Amino acid sequence: MVQTGPRVFPVEVFKEHSVAKTARTAPLAANIFRQHRRGHESNLVPTGLASARGALCMRWYPDFPGQRPLEAVTMTKLLKANAFSKDLCEFLNSRRALRERFRLDWQTNYYLKDTRDCVDVVALRDGRPVVLIEVELHREDPASNVAKIWMWAQKSKRRLPLVVFHAFSKLYQNRKERRKDRAVFLGVAMERKVPGAKYRPLNLKYNPRPGGRYGAGRRERAALLLGRRIASQCSRLLVSRSST
Repeated sequence: MVQTGPRVFPVEVFKEHSVAKTARTAPLAANIFRQHRRGHESNLVPTGLASARGALCMRWYPDFPGQRPLEAVTMTKLLKANAFSKDLCEFLNSRRALRERFRLDWQTNYYLKDTRDCVDVVALRDGRPVVLIEVELHREDPASNVAKIWMWAQKSKRRLPLVVFHAFSKLYQNRKERRKDRAVFLGVAMERKVPGAKYRPLNLKYNPRPGGRYGAGRRERAALLLGRRIASQCSRLLVSRSST
């Protein structure tokens, strides 16, 4: 329970590892709510609680008159994004021919080495990432996902092929189009500057509803269609181990 003035709000923190104490959780939850009241859309886990690996979700039910519950804003995006990544990863792992040809191991919520940055879905070859997938459903600043990958690739001085798929929901085809344009501009620049890097933006046939928590069948179908496109392009973009 988190005490805020005269009201009490329940907080649930789910994590693969041990969770932080309520004393740390309370100010972070309060900070998220303040950001929400200022009109920010937050679909990221608080940095202070996400340093260890593992998915972490936060559910907080504010009881302020006239305020939309934070659970319906932040938690919805976390659940929907994680579920989409899970669906996508399961489909790609089911593509046995692709997996065995390139020795790929698909994982979700992968933390880039020596950073606190997490990528939605990653394909590992011999323990090293060769395919990175970022899926943008609601995010206000998709360009930051390109920037974090570019910084990591440049610092790691990698020479292996690196394919970055950047998928955008239908929200980025209208009111968020300029945000997508900035991300794609940065991605094309990264492809020119990072040896062996390939950046591929993709459009999702999926329009996430603001009030929906998981997306259900529409989300699963969109992840399946995206997975097929990525599997097809991987076959052309990746260099097979047998040919190296």
